[in-house]
Amino acid sequence: MSQHPGSYCPNCRAHLMPEQRFCANCGTVIDVGAHQPTARPPSMEGWASAHNDGTVPATPPPPPPSSFPQQPPSYYTGPPIKDSSKSVMRQIGCGLLSVILVVLLLCGGVSYLGYNWLRGLANSPSSGNTGSTQSSNSGNTADSTPTSAPIKTTSLSGSRPLAFIYSDVKITLLDVKQAASFSDGVTPPKPGVIRISFKEEQDGTKAAYYSYSDVMRLILPDGTIVAPITAKNGTVTDASTNRQNWIDFPASTDLSVSNMVLRVGTDAEAQMQIPLKANADVSKYQPKTVTLNKQTTYTGLSWTLTSAFVRWSANGKHAEKGMIYVITSLKVDNTSAQDFYGSPVDYLRLKAGDVTSAPSGDTTVPLVIEKGKTGATGECAFLVPQGSTDFSLIFLATPSISGSQQATIPFQI
Repeated sequence: MSQHPGSYCPNCRAHLMPEQRFCANCGTVIDVGAHQPTARPPSMEGWASAHNDGTVPATPPPPPPSSFPQQPPSYYTGPPIKDSSKSVMRQIGCGLLSVILVVLLLCGGVSYLGYNWLRGLANSPSSGNTGSTQSSNSGNTADSTPTSAPIKTTSLSGSRPLAFIYSDVKITLLDVKQAASFSDGVTPPKPGVIRISFKEEQDGTKAAYYSYSDVMRLILPDGTIVAPITAKNGTVTDASTNRQNWIDFPASTDLSVSNMVLRVGTDAEAQMQIPLKANADVSKYQPKTVTLNKQTTYTGLSWTLTSAFVRWSANGKHAEKGMIYVITSLKVDNTSAQDFYGSPVDYLRLKAGDVTSAPSGDTTVPLVIEKGKTGATGECAFLVPQGSTDFSLIFLATPSISGSQQATIPFQI
């Protein structure tokens, strides 16, 4: 196939030279016979042989070089060209993996936040989960409003007050409350609190000092003795106390209050057993008074035992174990010609059975009674064995009092 001037490559449209068999730009084969050796026609061979005088080449010269850059033909067999498709695929794979990891992290974070939100909603009071709220509140502490159960109240008021005197403080029991716990108290290890409410009254003459945690115990129906866990006012220190108070004991709310006993007094003191029921008989713990008006003469003075009374406490102290106080009230008239000097601790004694006791604590009998003084008064307390009924007030003959001779006033309570 021959070319005509001004022809173009059918592949890249590059300009072709006459008789050009390959496109210098893209390497496209222009003449399909270019792959085969060019055969001369017989007439040409004969002509070349006949006319070859050494100036005509046996074969036509190759086409002149083109000014266009040479491109490898489609059958190019040079060094392998690097394939970038694998690098591209690796980059795409890494990017896809990063996207997947980000998506997984986002999904995990959203799931975690959602779980916590649902958990908080389930535990909140507004979610209606009252069971869990009550369970957590039951561990708190209470006064008149329990945290997990209603209060059961047993009144101790009746036709006669449930009252007694401890260390010169009058205590009147008011009621007993039972609850799982109280908001202003202390929650015991096991649910259940017995709260005893009472009123305190002091006469103001002598301050008492004691702690309710030391002097009060609750005896349960089965005989178990329980110590208190807390009190509104745990101690008494004011000589003019007049207030409401309460004390808490750990005990099941299923127990019957009427079968419980409040024990008052330490192991070294005379203990009082107070039944927790209205109108209980506590008369043996009440003061007993007897009017006597019995007289004797001692050192020329007239002494009158006007009265005597039995108490479980005196001078701000509670009686010792097995003992009780007997307090004598005296009136003295000094009609002699001289003043009287003497301390009751030196010359006064109280005999109860086989026991003779000296004055206990402070006395109010005057140390000096002037001559001509009448109507001087005072009291003197003695600790005697419980159960004593026959007594003798003894005025001792003592060298410390001039002209003293023993005198006695017997009496009964």
